[in-house]
Amino acid sequence: MPKIYFHATIPAMSSTQTSPEYGSRFKNTETAQKYSDRFERPTHRHINRREQRVLAKILSSLPGAEVKTILDMPCGAGRFLPTLVDANRTLLEIDISHEMIALGHQRLLAQNSNAKVHFLQGSAFGLPLADGSIDCIFCNRLLHHFKDAGDRINLLRELHRITKNYVIVSFFDYHRFGTLRVILKRLRGRKPDYSGYPTKPTFEAELAQVGFKVDRIEPTGGPWVAQVYYLLEKKQ
Repeated sequence: MPKIYFHATIPAMSSTQTSPEYGSRFKNTETAQKYSDRFERPTHRHINRREQRVLAKILSSLPGAEVKTILDMPCGAGRFLPTLVDANRTLLEIDISHEMIALGHQRLLAQNSNAKVHFLQGSAFGLPLADGSIDCIFCNRLLHHFKDAGDRINLLRELHRITKNYVIVSFFDYHRFGTLRVILKRLRGRKPDYSGYPTKPTFEAELAQVGFKVDRIEPTGGPWVAQVYYLLEKKQ
């Protein structure tokens, strides 16, 4: 692999830069396997299908000559390998959980692919990658775990540091249809608290603060689906 990708050492991560859940949630084999199996269940297969479909749509719209390297972070158990793997580019799979990485490697072997895929363990807040070394970053289902604006901005700054051109990041707009969303969740026995999550304007202000411009927003379902994908470009 070209040396340009890597720092000599992994940047240190302070205790204020992350939450205990992010650091430890999937650091055991049983929990990692349960999450890996989650999107194979009948109740979640449709979520996987629509996320894969929207990601493929966005990637197909990007100039091939500009996207030779992709970072999937957090890669989890490699759920997006079928969409991200391409013979014409290098894929880096990074996750904070070694157990998740092991499952992702197993998935890749099952695909019997000869593509250039590399697995690394690392934190989203201190990635072992050089500045501007990745053409496109895919960051799915991570930012919504951080209610603190400082955590989100630190994470976004790290993505901005590493990308050369593009970032595809998921955002959950829990405040859209917020009252109805809470009522429906409570009818299902849940007690959601969306008070700490950013609104869409707040999130977009954070993106601008870090140095991203929004290329477009792609929904992953109907208007009632909270998750959307932002295609971001790094301001030059």
